[in-house]
Amino acid sequence: MTRDAAAARGFTRNETLNVREAASGVILLFMTSGFPSLPARPADGHKGTFGTVCVVGGRAEDQRVMVGGPALAALGALRSGCGLAVLAVPTPVMAAALVIAPTATGLALPVDENGSIKPSDAAQLLDRHMHEFQCIVVSPGLGTSIAAQQVVVRLISQDQIPVVVDADGNTVEPGTPGE
Repeated sequence: MTRDAAAARGFTRNETLNVREAASGVILLFMTSGFPSLPARPADGHKGTFGTVCVVGGRAEDQRVMVGGPALAALGALRSGCGLAVLAVPTPVMAAALVIAPTATGLALPVDENGSIKPSDAAQLLDRHMHEFQCIVVSPGLGTSIAAQQVVVRLISQDQIPVVVDADGNTVEPGTPGE
């Protein structure tokens, strides 16, 4: 696609458009639309200077493994400028999550013999680290089990740290056990 063709399709002048032709003959179009850049970081800054996001999610129960959602959320947090992303996922999927998001760190959430998160143990673990987080993302890939809902309710009930509720966390009903 040429710049003229891109303009004819509605791309505006303030958008930067890079057109490249791959060896296979496929035309690749890269566009940015004037999003602001992250501010320059101070020379003496380090990952702790720019905030920590904890992503609580993932699932390892009933042969249904969900690890992509929390790992991608952690990568998104890092790309948006946070200094450190912490993946709080069930122990059986921790290694896979850190392969997807190798620059994140991990908190392995305790699980029972079926791979289901143990809500009370998970709450104790998260409480010990809560002071380290400036934001919590809860529920990508967490599922809708009672245990998962208890974790969501526990995190949205605290009022010290902003919480972003994603995916199945939005389905928690009032009166969920543990609320």
